Amino acid sequence: MATYNRGTIGTADINSARVVKDMSNDILLLDPKRTPFLVFSKKLRKEPTHNIKFSWQEDEVLGHRTAITTGEAVTLTAESESAAIEVDNIDILTVGDMVLIEDSGVIAYVSDVEDTATNKIKIVPGFDSSNTATDITGGEELQIIGNANEEGAGIRDENRRAVEDKSNYVQQFKTNFSMTDIQMATKTYSNKSEWGRLRYKKGIQHNEEIERALLFGGQKKLTSSVIGGSHSTTTTKGAFQFIESNVETVGSSTALTETAWNEFLKDKAFDHGSDKKTLLASKTLAHQISTWASDSVRIEPGRNKRFGVNVDSYISTLGYELDVIVHPFLEGNKYGQAGMVLDMDAIKLRTLKGNGKDFDTKLLVDVVNDGAHKQIDEYFTVAGLQLEQEKRHAAIFNTLDNS
Repeated sequence: MATYNRGTIGTADINSARVVKDMSNDILLLDPKRTPFLVFSKKLRKEPTHNIKFSWQEDEVLGHRTAITTGEAVTLTAESESAAIEVDNIDILTVGDMVLIEDSGVIAYVSDVEDTATNKIKIVPGFDSSNTATDITGGEELQIIGNANEEGAGIRDENRRAVEDKSNYVQQFKTNFSMTDIQMATKTYSNKSEWGRLRYKKGIQHNEEIERALLFGGQKKLTSSVIGGSHSTTTTKGAFQFIESNVETVGSSTALTETAWNEFLKDKAFDHGSDKKTLLASKTLAHQISTWASDSVRIEPGRNKRFGVNVDSYISTLGYELDVIVHPFLEGNKYGQAGMVLDMDAIKLRTLKGNGKDFDTKLLVDVVNDGAHKQIDEYFTVAGLQLEQEKRHAAIFNTLDNS
């Protein structure tokens, strides 16, 4: 039997599919060149999370390089155990390791690790035909070159890098807009209605707010009466906050040179991870790179146009390949001379989803049903950034314009 209702139709009388519009893909088409990081993150690697805090685990192969601590002075005698030697990273070393002291060419057997003193080893030098045993003066670079074991030896001591737990929060993004019924019915001089123009404009604003958080945001969970009440507010850590190891700051009075740029690519940006990465560049940095064009350095403007974003291709003299995107949000005294190299294979955009709810970008229609003759719509997104293995990414600052 049919169901009849009396009175004014409200949102409770309408199927939710009529008042909630899934905008997760459509909204990316709204001026994508202004929010390239968000566009690439959604299109390349998007993954739902069922909690406001999402976690992941990171692991990597044990390192093989360290240095002898500055100031150490130890006399070495071939085929004899040395006095204790302090090194910068003791955790990678185990008794039985063979090490090369690169500065002097000494090859030595590690005979003791922290038995007599913290962060110190003992070595037996002279493992070459010349019995090389040059004294240590401090600061020398040391490399593990395998291990050696006595005939019939038992099991070696073990060392390994622990798996690390990493986490971040999702952040709620809301952009609302409203108009009276009278104004919505009023014809204006435009190909698009005033309401349609406002909805389009606010969609771009919503994307930009997410983009800025993904670039510059900080990770926090806070419950405070000042900013709400009994419920917590969470914010997501952005890419610039994630990158800690590979940060280059160019000298304050010297313009960035091609040599310095290649050193940055070699030592930081491409030291780990993929062979091809993405550079988000300020206008200043992009201009500097373009001035180095030569037969072996190629800038190919617009070679790739992906997801509505113009992507130039940069191939350095060292063979490193970057997709270059000039980012409009890298501006001002600090970020206007900055850039960020991202390994997109190690980046995910996490959106809240679970129990039948999906908080990827939605357009909520008429969110306030208070009887007023107006409509209030709202773009709503709950998302956060997962940037894995931060050593695969790099940032550069203070790149003065050399035009």
